[in-house]
Amino acid sequence: MNQHLRFPVVILAIAVGLGGELHIYVPSLGTIAMLDFASYFIALPIIVMNWSSMGKSMRASLTWAFAWTLACMLANAVYFHEFRYWAKCVAVTSSSWAIMASSYLLLRKDARLYLWYLLGAGLGAWISLYYFRNGAFESAAAGGMEYFGQAGASIELLVDKQIYPNVARGILYGFVLPCFIWWRKAPIFVALCAYMVAGFWLLFHGGSRSSFGIFTAAAVVGFFATYAKRSFVKMSKHPGAVVLMAIIGITVAFGAYKYMVKANLLGDSELAKYEQEFGEGGRSVATGRAGFDYAWELVVETMGIGAGAHLRCHSVMANSLACEGVIGFLFWVYFYFQCLWFICRRLPYSGKYSAFIFLMILTACWDVFGSPFGTRHKFFVLMAFIALCKDNADYGREDVFVGIPYQSRRFY
Repeated sequence: MNQHLRFPVVILAIAVGLGGELHIYVPSLGTIAMLDFASYFIALPIIVMNWSSMGKSMRASLTWAFAWTLACMLANAVYFHEFRYWAKCVAVTSSSWAIMASSYLLLRKDARLYLWYLLGAGLGAWISLYYFRNGAFESAAAGGMEYFGQAGASIELLVDKQIYPNVARGILYGFVLPCFIWWRKAPIFVALCAYMVAGFWLLFHGGSRSSFGIFTAAAVVGFFATYAKRSFVKMSKHPGAVVLMAIIGITVAFGAYKYMVKANLLGDSELAKYEQEFGEGGRSVATGRAGFDYAWELVVETMGIGAGAHLRCHSVMANSLACEGVIGFLFWVYFYFQCLWFICRRLPYSGKYSAFIFLMILTACWDVFGSPFGTRHKFFVLMAFIALCKDNADYGREDVFVGIPYQSRRFY
């Protein structure tokens, strides 16, 4: 506990975060994150050499990831597509167990390394606006939006909505978080106010409704974990209460957004977008934007196998349902249960780090449900971190998680 972290290990943790956000071009696969690419080469040896020493939860996470990859191979074998699309789908699903394995090897040394990884991810998100960009940013930078027609307009809108959140995360993770790691008495309330300011700034200037909800929710949770820990711990013992509070929070956040957009505080374009998506005749987020209705139709048609390389939904989870069928969908259900366990059993004890960790959890959970892309490291490094917490009650004790009871009941 509280042992000094060696400088090379800290640098490696930061490099993992940077590698998850910075991309390179690989023929046939397109742009791919550096961390994903490196993990493909080292993951299998890590798994083979460490499988017997891994905990139950880590092995379960890897097993689900392998099942997802096998489901992808089966779906593409039955409904064969052009090889480059097949290879890309297999690479996407394989990144799950590859990144989990590589990050497990790093994070098992010390829970504080996850905080340094967050620092690297924040800086990487900022750097990726200018260098080592992903496919959408490269397309926008090339100035070829007119060539893509309507799709080009969508790409440009996507890029515009990502710039401000990337800058906000770069500031909070790259510059604010180190102050809390190095300075024990850093003013937590100031950081929580910064989260609230960032949330409203992203809504008014970035036009990102999801980022508004995520940043403000992180501030609220950080406040309770810091200043009302006892009440937070009591409530977190009941997963149903946590889910209920999440539903209430989402309702309140959407209600605030609805009021502001109808009062035309967010501009005419945002009002028009709201009327199109949620006005008379509009569909819900799940059936409209995310495309779960379309994905479900494909699953029924393919008898649960999935249609292979069929990425047309505005949701990672819906795309998995459409492409890899029931197994792809269940993998993400498992991911959500892992996050729920962490929120109930570890987050209340994370104190000054709670807002930083919860921001990543919320971002990952939202990207799974409501985003077609999402950098994959945020999902799978998080899964390895949670698995290590579940498998070792002393993992991060008094370093990241303060006051964890020694007799802590689990749920799965």
